[in-house]
Amino acid sequence: MRLSLLTSHVIPRLRHLRFYSPHLRRLYRMEDRKVVVTHDEESMTVGLSFRYQCCNTDRTFNLKRSSEEELSSVLARISCNIQKVLDKKKKRNEDPAPVVPIDIKTQAGESVSKDMSCHECFVARADHHFLDIGEKSYSLDVNPPIVKALELPKCIMAGFPLYPSKLEVTNGVNEDSSFTWYKSDNKFSSMEECKSKMNKINWVEMATGYTCFTENDDIGRLLKV
Repeated sequence: MRLSLLTSHVIPRLRHLRFYSPHLRRLYRMEDRKVVVTHDEESMTVGLSFRYQCCNTDRTFNLKRSSEEELSSVLARISCNIQKVLDKKKKRNEDPAPVVPIDIKTQAGESVSKDMSCHECFVARADHHFLDIGEKSYSLDVNPPIVKALELPKCIMAGFPLYPSKLEVTNGVNEDSSFTWYKSDNKFSSMEECKSKMNKINWVEMATGYTCFTENDDIGRLLKV
């Protein structure tokens, strides 16, 4: 029997959603205070991704900078991006949001020289540096395993094994990936109903591992992995 709803649905793929090997056990989660640093020797760029939560703001910031860019310029760009988001939260008749201090510090809590390169700060010496944003301190995680693509089959049959039809991982191998499968606690009669209630869905864990099995009772439910 065909699973009638969301047969090809995976939770909307976030560009910076990270899955780690069982050995690392998801060292990175978006709620953790970590900066995910991606570095490509060929392109000579450094990517920075981190989640900032403060002052009614919950936002993931993504930047790509030149490896040779001076640290002072990189920190200024981070500060500018955060400030724009905070200012948008203010009403027109309110004062601008206070400037959030941004700094790079060592494990001893000392500020580093701002004339070093982006690569030296965020890649070469990542183990020794922390990004301070306001009162929050973020550690640096360089080139962690990242899921670039994850898809389920477009047609899913109840009672048969289910596994991803597409899986692409960088800085890691597919075989080391861990999987957790979920289904919605409610059933839906149409895709329109699903979309209208997407933010109110309660997810129930149904299996772990590369493969899971659906049942007839799952028909009409949403699936994600």
